[in-house]
Amino acid sequence: MTDPVELSGNAGLPAAITAVEERIAAACTRAGRERSSVTLVAVTKTHPPETLRAAWDLGLRLFGENRVQEAAGKIPHLPPEAEWHLIGPLQSNKVRQALDLFRTIHSIDREKIAMALDAEAARRGLVIDAFLEVNSGNEVTKHGFPPETFLAEAPQFLRLKNLRIRGLMAIPPTAEPPKNPAPTSAASANSAISWPNTPTPPTFPAGSPWA
Repeated sequence: MTDPVELSGNAGLPAAITAVEERIAAACTRAGRERSSVTLVAVTKTHPPETLRAAWDLGLRLFGENRVQEAAGKIPHLPPEAEWHLIGPLQSNKVRQALDLFRTIHSIDREKIAMALDAEAARRGLVIDAFLEVNSGNEVTKHGFPPETFLAEAPQFLRLKNLRIRGLMAIPPTAEPPKNPAPTSAASANSAISWPNTPTPPTFPAGSPWA
């Protein structure tokens, strides 16, 4: 994940996209990965529909929204070919509306939400892609499974029929190291979980307590 790039109106959008692409390319070079293995999600939180349309015209096709209600007002402004991901926290009373709008959920942060999504997807005959959110730094301001218990909880979600777990979503602390870092590493976490729906096990950013 790269740091946010500030926009100074739609006129600054081409330069912002170029800057993000350059940072992704540099990160891929450092990690020895192909650029094609990284997906760019344009986060549209608080941005008006005209900015989304400008981003579409510049070639972006995948958009991430934090809130179900905000997404509902924006999605009609882009062509139906646009792909929408929910990247913010999801409340159980918003599950049905979320599945009206999204086919990928990045923020499965507790068992109740996973089970509700799986049940609603089954009722509709859908299979939804999802990521399990881990609060890798044990930060009180963030959502996610506690890293100390995550490995014990994860296998049950891999057995769900209508929620296809693609990997993990984790944002490491950006300032001081966490007070209670996860007592494991990315390598041991990945080796402990069989990832049937993703060709490459998920990894964690450098500096994460799991890295």
